[in-house]
Amino acid sequence: MKMKVLAIIPARGGSKTIPKKNIKLLAGKPLISYTIQTALSTKSIDRLVVSTDSKEIADIAKSSGAEIPFIRPKELAEDDVPTYKVAQHAVMELEKQGYKPDIVLVIFATSPFTTKETMEKVIDKLQSSPETDSVITGKNDYGHFWTMKNNGFDLFFPKEIKNRQLCEPLLREDGALYAMRYNVLMKLNRLFGETPYILIVDKNNVDVDDEIDFEFAEFLVKKICKKLK
Repeated sequence: MKMKVLAIIPARGGSKTIPKKNIKLLAGKPLISYTIQTALSTKSIDRLVVSTDSKEIADIAKSSGAEIPFIRPKELAEDDVPTYKVAQHAVMELEKQGYKPDIVLVIFATSPFTTKETMEKVIDKLQSSPETDSVITGKNDYGHFWTMKNNGFDLFFPKEIKNRQLCEPLLREDGALYAMRYNVLMKLNRLFGETPYILIVDKNNVDVDDEIDFEFAEFLVKKICKKLK
């Protein structure tokens, strides 16, 4: 039986680093519209919902093709609210309407270059691998990492300094996409489970957090558009 796949884009209105970040124009288009349009083009996704507390974001998301079946309560739009609670709320609201997903994707509008190929790969991994309960997109990180210890510093990873080509990378979440089976989200209260899989994606999938990130994202959009001409 075909699995039901729900995509949720969390987009609250109270961004601190960039005011109205989720709908700020990136190369003439609201930031959130990039993620919405990519998710809509991903055939394996059955439903796409934007969870927001902002009517302005809701209107723009709806005009871009996303569903807005509810407005997120203010208490779930505070800075310290974990994303899994936002996703749980969206699932529960849809369950009231008779829809229960098998797989849930949480996709962030702040990663506008997440591709439909990545979304399809994430879904396919969960559909084809029963032993995998969640998928996280990430990157290889070849950096040298230190920790503070006894008022000094201690090399954490790797245990000795090596040339990059000799290092095993750490896998770092890129903050773009989390996918999980229903029970992982609703029972474990997390965006990943006991047997996650890390999908390594394009290093240019920018996480737009501040104005410098936004400027870099605009540069990439213009570069991509120039290549397509």
